[in-house]
Order: sequence, then structure tokens, then C-alpha cells
Amino acid sequence: MHKITVNIDGVRKNAARAYNSLCRKLNESLSAEKVIHIDAEDIEQDMANLRIFLIGICCLYVEGDPKFTDVSEGIEFEVFNDENEQQHKEGRV
Repeated sequence: MHKITVNIDGVRKNAARAYNSLCRKLNESLSAEKVIHIDAEDIEQDMANLRIFLIGICCLYVEGDPKFTDVSEGIEFEVFNDENEQQHKEGRV
């Protein structure tokens, strides 16, 4: 059997970048009253990126290692602003 070595540093770094981008946008839109005022479209891509990276990370596992298993089964990954995404798919936006 061949062994494959996979480097997931890129996934982890990109997940951190997506998180930082989202935090920056949320912090910039935070009012003095600690209320966030932001259009959904402004954070849609960051949320989509985080979702993709989390799905990938949850699917990673080491065969035979009970401490590092595929944890994606049974987890539903919500889509942020799902209505807008559905409109894009249907060509209404």
C-alpha cells in the first residue's frame, strides 16, 4: 500500500484569512452602541469561504486513528443568505 502525505497548511491559512476578513468587516460596521450594521452581500463571500474550509477540515481524517476521524457525517453546513444564493442559481439576480 502506498502512503500519501498531504499538507493542509494552505487550507488552514486560508480559513484564518477568511475569518480575519469577516472580523474586519464586522468590526468596521460596529456602531458605538455595539450593533452591527452591514449588508449581507458584503460578508457573503467570506461566509462561503469559511463554510468551504470548515467542510474540508471536518472531512479530514487519519485512517485507523480514533482521535482524528471524519467528523462531517451528520453535520449540516448552513448556507449564509441562502435565499440570495438560490436566486443566483435560478438567474434571478
